[in-house]
This record gives sequence, C-alpha cells and structure tokens, in this order.
Amino acid sequence: MLFWPLAAVAMTLPPPSDFEAAVRAIRVTRAQMTADMVGGNIQPSPGKGLGVFATRVIPTGTTVGSYTGEILTQRDVDARYGTPEERAAAWSAEDELWSEQRRKRGVSMSGDYVFRVDDDIFVDAEDETCGATWTRYLNHSPEPNLQVRSLPRGLDGTPHVWFFTLRDVQPGEELFWDYGGEYWGEAEVGMVVD
Repeated sequence: MLFWPLAAVAMTLPPPSDFEAAVRAIRVTRAQMTADMVGGNIQPSPGKGLGVFATRVIPTGTTVGSYTGEILTQRDVDARYGTPEERAAAWSAEDELWSEQRRKRGVSMSGDYVFRVDDDIFVDAEDETCGATWTRYLNHSPEPNLQVRSLPRGLDGTPHVWFFTLRDVQPGEELFWDYGGEYWGEAEVGMVVD
C-alpha cells in the first residue's frame, strides 16, 4: 500500500472553489458511467442545468433506471425541507449533524430531489454520497417520454422507484418525466391551473 505524506497531499489540493468544481465533476462522471449503460448522456440542458439525453434509440417500455437515495420519513422532510414552522417543530440533533455533513461535502439542501413514495416514505436523491444515481438529472416536461412507478417495499424490503419509456426515444432527445402537481405546489395533484 502506498502512503502519501499529509503535507504533500495538502499542497496538491486546488483552491476551495476549484476543489468544489472538481468534486462536482467527479460526481457527474460517476453518474455518467451508469447512464451510459442504458444509452443516456448527462449534459447541459437549456434553461435547466444538467439533463439526460439519449445516445441511442431506447425502445418503448424499457426500464431506464431506478431513483435511489436517502430514505426519509415525513418528519425528516419537515425538519430538513419544510416551512420555517415545520423545521422548528421537527428539527433534532440528528438533523443538525445531517446539515453539517452536507455542508462539509458541498452538497446542497434544496429539497428539489425528494420523491414521495407513500404517505411516510420519501427518497431524497440530492446527495450522491447517499446512493443517488444518474436519474436525479432527469428533468420535467408536461409531455414526458418517461413514466415513473414506485413501491413502498420492493423485493429487498426498501422503497423502489423506477422509470420506463412511454415511447421510443430517439438519439439526442432529452429524457423527461412529469414531476406532477404536488412538486409545483398545486393544491391537488393533477389539478389544471388556468
């Protein structure tokens, strides 16, 4: 085994801003390796940050990937991403540790990657170090080419969320799913807003 003196390692680290960019690039590269297996490429999506684009024809009905990450309860979601009142009522020492660890790793805490599986089961894919996969880069469209399905308990006893194609997806097309009304804050899921 090769050991590096701590001083040598410290001198080779880039400045913090460059370091954070390098860590993000490594995370995207890791996600890209699994996206490649289903014919997906993570790249900039106009007006949306990063997205996933087909690199080959993906036939109708193909399961393209699972949405994975940290499993949360409603209490966790309220404490970490809720309104100020919900946060104050639910916040604990465990949440303080979670927040501190995310800050140290340079992981955002937006709540934008939380998927509701059931009343008290959520998957948070914001932090790639907690098992999030390339599917966290799938963007929204009201005209999706993917459908999402979920089970509160998969074969391994944990929640399972997966995406499959609704139609043939052509090379160069971005992979989209419909986030649903709840994501956009509509009073009822599926409600049409004029």
